[in-house]
Amino acid sequence: MKKVKLELQKMTIPEKIQKTKTVITKMTGNTNFATPLPTLASVTAAINKLELSYEAALDGGKTKKAIVRLDEASLDTLMSQLGAYIQDITLGDELKILSSGLEVARKPSPPQDLTTPINLRLNKISVEGEVNLKWTPIKNAKSYMVQSTATPQVETSWDTFAV
Repeated sequence: MKKVKLELQKMTIPEKIQKTKTVITKMTGNTNFATPLPTLASVTAAINKLELSYEAALDGGKTKKAIVRLDEASLDTLMSQLGAYIQDITLGDELKILSSGLEVARKPSPPQDLTTPINLRLNKISVEGEVNLKWTPIKNAKSYMVQSTATPQVETSWDTFAV
């Protein structure tokens, strides 16, 4: 089953406004979505409100910017609800989802094995028994597991550290 892709948090306010307008246009009169919840009228009102507050806040002002954040959160909520409606009504049918103006989320790929770090460098530091390790970072690595031992032949002597 295909899933609706919103990714609102990755969009700027002008991008959200444009995307939402596209969805409204594509859903208006679309037989796949006879009774959208929330209504297209309420989403359109939220777009208009956000657009006005965004334009008013372009010249600055904390109060105006706070209003923009509230209006943006309101539109995000309505679009999340509309996305859930679209997901529910289409039962994951890719063509129906696309007919709404929204995109279909890609199926996540399984995690890939990462390569071993290269260009490992050891530098002695002033504390006896300690060294400073450096290596070329691995793309997409979030952390590293470093193992050390004074007796490599003894399997249980290895200590593991997360860095």
